[in-house]
Amino acid sequence: MSWAALLMSNLRICFVALVALLSVYSSGVTGAEFHYDQRLALESALADYDTQTERSDTSFQAKYEGFARWRHPTGQWPDWTLFLRPWLAYRSDDPLPFLNNDAETSAQVDGAYAELWEFVLTRHNVWGNPALSLSLGRQQFSGDYGFWWDDSLESLKLDLSDTRNKGFLAVASRQFLYNTDDNDPVPSQADIVYVLGEYHYNWVPYQWAGLRLLGQRDHSPANERGDDGDFAGATVGLQLEGERVHAGPINLDYHIQLAAVRGEFRNMNTLGFSDQRIDTRGWLAFTELGHSFQTSFVIDRLALRLALTDRPDTPFSGFFQSTVQSSRASRFSDYNLGLSGAFLNVRMTNLMLAGLMSQHALSHRSQMRLSVYDLRRRNSELAASQTIGLDYPESNGNHIGSIVEAQYIWAMFPYAINDEHLTFDVLATVSHFEGGNALQQGISDYQLSIDLNLRY
Repeated sequence: MSWAALLMSNLRICFVALVALLSVYSSGVTGAEFHYDQRLALESALADYDTQTERSDTSFQAKYEGFARWRHPTGQWPDWTLFLRPWLAYRSDDPLPFLNNDAETSAQVDGAYAELWEFVLTRHNVWGNPALSLSLGRQQFSGDYGFWWDDSLESLKLDLSDTRNKGFLAVASRQFLYNTDDNDPVPSQADIVYVLGEYHYNWVPYQWAGLRLLGQRDHSPANERGDDGDFAGATVGLQLEGERVHAGPINLDYHIQLAAVRGEFRNMNTLGFSDQRIDTRGWLAFTELGHSFQTSFVIDRLALRLALTDRPDTPFSGFFQSTVQSSRASRFSDYNLGLSGAFLNVRMTNLMLAGLMSQHALSHRSQMRLSVYDLRRRNSELAASQTIGLDYPESNGNHIGSIVEAQYIWAMFPYAINDEHLTFDVLATVSHFEGGNALQQGISDYQLSIDLNLRY
């Protein structure tokens, strides 16, 4: 038995035991402080897919989320924290490419279901250091941009957080989905050990510099149906970000990511045996540069977003995203929006992306966002569906297409009820995708989505 398989076996035993421990712990602990928040989200979308007649033109999703926290002992500095995040949800059988959730189930389900998205037991003040904490359970890994990680995994994680330093190091895997309809992960997502880590240093006020690591080793057995590829390798990266960079009237914010991946991808034939080994070597450069207008009554913030990957010769020979990564972007937003808007699920592979985004305050409780994106593929011989996630009829050009998007956001003033706050907000999004010469002529699709969020 390999070390990865042995580790997976031990993790499976640990997580089964942890679920049992949580059920006992949550029944009541002497001296513990309990707090519960809840959220109801309703999302509906209408689309006009003239060029994809097999797709549904409607999509709906409803989700109730609970956020339960126990702290022991009570007070500002607990020794132990228990966090549970259950879902009760319903979604249509053909969800549109991107809805503005902060998390999406990995289970292949439609209709009603329940899922335990997170359950985490945390020990604070590790080794007598208040900056360190150790957590075990199913934990969500996410950030401002999902192309590093954006998923919930069973993991053991060591966190560091103080005034100048922050980061974590975790060993993770996907053992179960904790979903009432589909508890087992699909073969392509199972039997993988991940190592995730990051470290950031606050070198001057509001400016951070850091490093990131995502390693994975797929040890799935041969002849496994539904798993046509295994990857073993690592992605390392440099991150620079900051805000409130003043130079006279200029008020800048920036986010820069440089990443490189190296490893080996094995393609499996129909019998489940490796018939091709691909040497994966790729890179990604990403930046978002914004300027906030302090005195403007027209534009609050104007930002430029750029992304560029290497030019791969074959699929998986360059930079690509694994199943624990996504196209979400949530910097300077309470909503999780797409890297190129809400229409396409863009993947960071064989890609050149440019976007211009503006935010406009209409009142203290409402705002408008306007965005324009342009997408191109580096190698026109590779399928555009690997980059945009939709199977459009293709041509031989490089220009995938352009997206124009408008969003309206309204947030209710918080209403106090029994020492808690009730909030309600609405997000309306209109998107238009115009295909380029990488796709067949005449592609012009629309999407309208409405998101309602109630929190208490």
